[in-house]
Amino acid sequence: RRERFSHCSSLHSHYPFGCGATRLGGLIAERDDFPICASLADNELGPTLFNSPCVQFFSYKKSSLISVLELPIESDGPKQTLCRVLVRDTTGKFVWDAKILHGSKDVVGFLYAGVTDRLHEQPATLDRRQSSSKRATPSSNSSIDPLTLPTYETASSPQSDMLDKLLIHLGATSPECIAVPEVALNEPAPPPESFFESLQTQTIDLLHSQDSTEKLALLSSFNDHGSKAKPAEPQRHHDPKSPFYHGLLLLSSIGYLTWEQRDKVNLLKKEEQLLRELKHLDSRQCRETHKIAVFYVARGQEDKYSIMANSESSKDFEDFVAGLGWEVDLSTHAGFMGGLTPNTIPTAPYYSTSTTEVLFHVATRFPTKVEEGKQWWINKLKHLGNDEIQIVWSEHTRDYRSEIIKTEFGDVYIIIYPLPNRLFRIQIIKKPEVPV
Repeated sequence: RRERFSHCSSLHSHYPFGCGATRLGGLIAERDDFPICASLADNELGPTLFNSPCVQFFSYKKSSLISVLELPIESDGPKQTLCRVLVRDTTGKFVWDAKILHGSKDVVGFLYAGVTDRLHEQPATLDRRQSSSKRATPSSNSSIDPLTLPTYETASSPQSDMLDKLLIHLGATSPECIAVPEVALNEPAPPPESFFESLQTQTIDLLHSQDSTEKLALLSSFNDHGSKAKPAEPQRHHDPKSPFYHGLLLLSSIGYLTWEQRDKVNLLKKEEQLLRELKHLDSRQCRETHKIAVFYVARGQEDKYSIMANSESSKDFEDFVAGLGWEVDLSTHAGFMGGLTPNTIPTAPYYSTSTTEVLFHVATRFPTKVEEGKQWWINKLKHLGNDEIQIVWSEHTRDYRSEIIKTEFGDVYIIIYPLPNRLFRIQIIKKPEVPV
């Protein structure tokens, strides 16, 4: 089971390290879901997106690189904007998406459709509660249905005591809120035992006196317009005119624009060097990577042109290549590519562990078009000649010479000779400066 899980993790490019902290970097990039990049063939961060005002780059504490993007949301409702935050640090790349929770009346109605209707729905367990617990009878307003949520639209008159009705509703639907049994929530609480009756009477008289004084002051200044305050109205919604308005709002909400964080968050200037460094950072692998060339030498082949021109091989060689790793589709492979693209060859053998990734360049897999002259030779040697390790499967009767396909980067040659008794003779040739 553990081997299956490790294999699946490796195929998804999320193989955990063998020791130390686990690094699971996100595969989402800035260009994903961006409208202006839908028609672009380049999968990297291009100049079109990089120079867009809807994308800004920040550094945080000189240890993290933060990209903030504004993406339009495609929906049947009103126009909305999604803010995407990409954080790159030493542990990998992480992505968060955030949507705004306020806006125009249309946006709010679309986001919270059905919420107000659910406020008036009665709980499903209401009948069970009525039969299992004893209700406290309200002291007044016996004509009011206690199970209906009171609102100003259902009020009988403007002078209705909405707080009293709300307390009746809470006591009827949520009996656990009743502190004193047999006493409704809208009834005055009994005075403490140490509260004398004379002191209670004085307190009530003072409250009545204060109420009378406030009413007289209100009547005396009723016609004085200077003492009247304007009714408070909610701030009207205005569609943002800035292309990075929602991004700044998100950064402000998470506290990155506060005075305490100003010396830690810096806006990066969009320059060609920043774009180049971002591409280089995303291309770096978290594991040790290797490219290994695999050649097939048939009987009688002793020159580089005949060996490089092989497009077919023996069954034993194909069985050997199949045992090196597993085939990956380069068009969907998210791990180490070894300098290859889907246009070069469709698939390639690949192997990985928690600390290492290996991609094998099999010479017979590369296209061979002799009619093109030396161009096919150059295309093959561009990939196979840059590999530091070369594996040669030789079925020739003579030993393979390393100078046949001599390259500047070939440090180690592993030559395998299959024998008639199903055994193999292996020869290793290396440069003197390469340690064993």
